[in-house]
Amino acid sequence: AKHCLSGSAILPNNTESELTTYRKFAKILDEILDDTMLDMLDDESTCKASKSIAKTHEKMYDSNIPLNNGFGRRIDLILPTKNLEMNKAILTYLLSLPFNEADSGREFTVGMDWTGPMGYMFAIKQLKDIYVAKPISTLLMPSYLEELPSFEETLNCLYAWRNHHLSLKEIML
Repeated sequence: AKHCLSGSAILPNNTESELTTYRKFAKILDEILDDTMLDMLDDESTCKASKSIAKTHEKMYDSNIPLNNGFGRRIDLILPTKNLEMNKAILTYLLSLPFNEADSGREFTVGMDWTGPMGYMFAIKQLKDIYVAKPISTLLMPSYLEELPSFEETLNCLYAWRNHHLSLKEIML
């Protein structure tokens, strides 16, 4: 087994920045995604869905919202801000792609929100012309060794998240 949380990585720090929290979590996701064709990109690039939201807002509100002001920061994908909107936009984009009708009902997004070491996983699905978000599980990045047993449920959820994305990849490609 590889050591994702070794040494100072498991010591609590209440003054950690968003990037520090993300970096610890990214190590775990890198391991979970290691044997897949899925990758995490550690830059500030934006997804097509994020750019689409910004352009739609510009048209709707007749404003000039720069694409890098509030939309598309990769760090925002693991933070509570804008995450539901972003996953809804991603789902809308995915639903606009051609897919086999046999896969109908399997197209939904699964996302995560994190605030420090605590988070939750949620799913978003379109039902007729509304989007429904549903919490799936509480997530925990252990800060103390005593929290490692609780981390098993988080790891199970992260592997389910990975498998869902692999399934989406098969459906959409």
